[in-house]
Amino acid sequence: MAALEVSLAKQEDKATRDFLNVVKQFSPPFVRRRQFWPDILTAAPSFAIVFLGIAIIAYFANQPSGYAASYRSPGSEHSVTRPPDHSGARDQVNTLVGSLASAVQASATLKGTHMGGTTTINDYLLDRSKYKPEPFVEISERLRPFLSDQTANEDGFASSAYFNASIMGFSISILNGLDSGQDVSEPILGVLSLGRDEEVDPWLRASQYYEAFSSLSQKLRNVPLFFPAGQSEATMQSKLDLLSASLKFQRAEISATRKRQDAESEHEKVSQYNGTVEEYNALLKKKNRLLRTYNDLDLAFNKCLDPAVLLTRFNQVDLTSETQPPAAEGDQ
Repeated sequence: MAALEVSLAKQEDKATRDFLNVVKQFSPPFVRRRQFWPDILTAAPSFAIVFLGIAIIAYFANQPSGYAASYRSPGSEHSVTRPPDHSGARDQVNTLVGSLASAVQASATLKGTHMGGTTTINDYLLDRSKYKPEPFVEISERLRPFLSDQTANEDGFASSAYFNASIMGFSISILNGLDSGQDVSEPILGVLSLGRDEEVDPWLRASQYYEAFSSLSQKLRNVPLFFPAGQSEATMQSKLDLLSASLKFQRAEISATRKRQDAESEHEKVSQYNGTVEEYNALLKKKNRLLRTYNDLDLAFNKCLDPAVLLTRFNQVDLTSETQPPAAEGDQ
């Protein structure tokens, strides 16, 4: 077409001009072809940034979180090693541990605050009288199937979670039962059986909690001998209050008989008074033993618990007992 136009420019010819016009009429307009690769190369840096962002998000999304991020198997507790890779089973255990920590947080008692540098840190007390064992029992039952799952428990991850959930549940039943005068033989048997569980024992023996658990078990074996079911701490305290009031009244009577110089009556009342003092001190001794045992067991249970499992919702938790036994009648 361009050649015809050049020829007509040099020499006009009607037939040639008519042919050219027909060709132009039926030819599509010329469109310059767009170059594809330069556009792709120009957009390549933007694509690279997008793909890099997606890769970074995927990397962090697949990193362990919660207890899975801090767990160290017994053989590497003091080393900084990466926990095993995620799997569905391990994620489920990690989620249950999160529920465990939330159950602890729900009823924790704020004890006070202290400064850590320029940061105010809340201190919490695990007051088991504020808890019920059922949520922890339920979580331990849901964790139980994972003990035989190699993916979730190859390094003791599930055993650690199950042990902590079980110990927390048993501790609530035992300590609250002691305080209320209930029979605690069944949860004590549960603790002792936990140490013989073939799914837990290998992890426990290799862990840093084995010595604390052995000490706890020994303390628990003596509890039923000294504290048979029947009398609660509150009941004993009420009886002590009545005896204390009776002693005050008897002292007043003894003083009155002395003023009357009634030696025979005074002797009788002094004898009665001494009997009440013996009863008071015997009951007080029993209550003091109960309080000491309660505090001792409270601390022993806490030494078996892993803060990384139960206390992840707090900055700091106080795991000590503060209950002090009252003084004996002779010390008042």
